[in-house]
Amino acid sequence: MYYARAQRRVLGSLLFLVLILFKVEEFPQGLQILQLVLAFIIGMALLAEYKVEINEGYLTYQIQLFNLTLYKKVVHHQNIKTMKFKRIGWAQKCVMIKNEKGFPIKIANFNPNNIYQDLIDFANVYDIPVTKTKDYLILER
Repeated sequence: MYYARAQRRVLGSLLFLVLILFKVEEFPQGLQILQLVLAFIIGMALLAEYKVEINEGYLTYQIQLFNLTLYKKVVHHQNIKTMKFKRIGWAQKCVMIKNEKGFPIKIANFNPNNIYQDLIDFANVYDIPVTKTKDYLILER
């Protein structure tokens, strides 16, 4: 089982900005309500936890909030079109898992860090096409 959380610095900065702007009294009432809703959504995103589990023949991707599963997707190996390994940011690895149906799954910032090698092994076992960008290959060295 692999775990990840949202990027807290970015979301925390956004939450701080929204709450600071809430103090501006010149905003209309409707906009202040919208700011509160936005602050609530950002606050919940800060508490969200992402999980990936690699099993025999399928992957399970979950988004949880307070151990309550908000979203769960099970992808069987025959439904995976490709796995694209790429670099995000300065030195972060990312995997985009493209499926036959539905949205792609983005796997980034997961711990432990061996998830990327485990996904490559999973793809090799089930003959899933893997592509690696030049930037990702630099990170592998």
